[in-house]
Amino acid sequence: MARNDFEDDGRTIADMSGVERRALFIPRIPKRRRDGSPESGTSEAPGRDDAPHLTDSERGAAVRGALAAALALWLVFIVCGALLIWFLTKVW
Repeated sequence: MARNDFEDDGRTIADMSGVERRALFIPRIPKRRRDGSPESGTSEAPGRDDAPHLTDSERGAAVRGALAAALALWLVFIVCGALLIWFLTKVW
């Protein structure tokens, strides 16, 4: 039993005209003008204005910190693997 009595009243519940689909494999960063505003035709995600902006040195420090943490974690895995191999070959 289908109902075909839908009537569009023209109201906009949520304006989706500026929403674009994100790239799946290679994300694109919207270009900015010299004054800091995004170029026309590009839209940023809502709530991005209140996000903290990092300087280049702060961004570099964050990247180096993340890489150092990842390398430390891999070092732990390598040492544990080496100890396991040593244990299995010599002690057991």
